[in-house]
Amino acid sequence: MGSSYICRWMLKPQRHRNYVAGWLKALRKTTGWLPRGRGKVRRFGIRMFRSTLSPSNRQ
Repeated sequence: MGSSYICRWMLKPQRHRNYVAGWLKALRKTTGWLPRGRGKVRRFGIRMFRSTLSPSNRQ
């Protein structure tokens, strides 16, 4: 999560958006085994990673 904030300043907007997308894909894969609360963990992760995107870089 912290690396996404740092990469925001180092990467171009398109590359940073792809970086965040990669992390969101990994989040989806790693939380697939959770029996309960999977949706809450995913929503929290999505909200945190998307918050690192600048307003003009969101889709």
